[in-house]
Amino acid sequence: MNTQPIIDVCKRYKIFFEKIIKDVPYENKGIFNSEMLLFCALSNYFKVSEIWESGRARGQSTKIIAEIYKGTDVKIHSIELLKDTEDSEIAEKRLKDYTNLDIKYGQSKIIILENINKQKNTSVLIDGPKGMEAINLAGKLLENKNVKLVFLHDYHKDSPLRKIVEERFPNSFFTDNKEYVEEFKDLDDNCWVEHNKVCRYPYRRGNRTMQSYSSTLCVIFNI
Repeated sequence: MNTQPIIDVCKRYKIFFEKIIKDVPYENKGIFNSEMLLFCALSNYFKVSEIWESGRARGQSTKIIAEIYKGTDVKIHSIELLKDTEDSEIAEKRLKDYTNLDIKYGQSKIIILENINKQKNTSVLIDGPKGMEAINLAGKLLENKNVKLVFLHDYHKDSPLRKIVEERFPNSFFTDNKEYVEEFKDLDDNCWVEHNKVCRYPYRRGNRTMQSYSSTLCVIFNI
């Protein structure tokens, strides 16, 4: 697919996005800023009025989304599997003041499919479950014509499931795209500072150096 229009949309949104993230410290385990730019810019472009997030961890991506849509009519639903964890406690403290954000716990593949509003333009960010479970959930969500965008996290070039995503969803784009990385990697300076405290640069998983930039976010367009 032609990737330049995607990059152009993100370029136009970048200045606004930078104003938002300057007041959002990066928490390890979170999605990188350049990846969240893609999510927020495209959700804005497609004028979504409902957002579902599956997998919250410490609320990094959730807080950015909530800041962007603070004071609007956009409804944000964020789901995490387990409540009684350190990550969930940290996330709840970070997110307690957002009135249009609904914090949920449980099996997201059940909660989203049963509760998604089929009358509203929607984007969905899946950062848990992982693997084929996430791919299958994306497929089910895309059966709803009002789900305009589905995002999958952790599908870098070294992932054995990357090829499955590319073949099953040809209308997709990945943030390890070379032009995208060059254009927006400056957004991640503070992310790398925190990341490198626990994992040496370049991006690594265990003892393996990854080919992709960061963990990689994929967007699937419901065309």
